[in-house]
Amino acid sequence: MAILIYWKYEKYVNSIEKGFPCAFNSKQARLHTATEIGEDIFVVSGVRKESGLEIYLVAHLIICDKTLSPNHKYGSYRILADQAKSKYFTIDKEAPVLFMLTSIKQFDEHHIGKYAQSFQTLRKLNGHDTYILKRFAKSLSLHPSQST
Repeated sequence: MAILIYWKYEKYVNSIEKGFPCAFNSKQARLHTATEIGEDIFVVSGVRKESGLEIYLVAHLIICDKTLSPNHKYGSYRILADQAKSKYFTIDKEAPVLFMLTSIKQFDEHHIGKYAQSFQTLRKLNGHDTYILKRFAKSLSLHPSQST
C-alpha cells in the first residue's frame, strides 16, 4: 500500500534547496502506525496561480526508516526515504489523477482548494490508487537538481 501526504509549496522548495533530504515529519502518530518500511509515499503540493490553486505530484518517496525526532518543528514522527529510489518532480504538469482516486473524498474542479485541506491528514491509499499514482509519476520529469 501507500500513503498520500501534502507539503506546503514552501516545504517542497526548501527540500530542493537542501538537496532532497528525503525526510518527512508529522505530529500524527499514524505516520508510523499506518506505514511500513518499503512503502510508497506520494507527495502533493498546491501552488496558487491567477487561475486558482493547482495541485501537483511533487515527489514519490520510498520509506527506508522511521524514527522519532522529539521537539521537531513539524512533529516528532519522522519517516526517511530511500534516496536511491525516491524521486522529486518538476512542477510542470498538474495532477488530474486526483479525480480518479477512490481512497479519498472527491471534490469537483470548482472546489480544488478543498484537496489541500483534505490532504492535511495522512491518507492511506488502496492498491488501485497506488497503481494510478505510480503510473502518473512515470510521466513526470525529474527535478533537474536531483542527482540520479
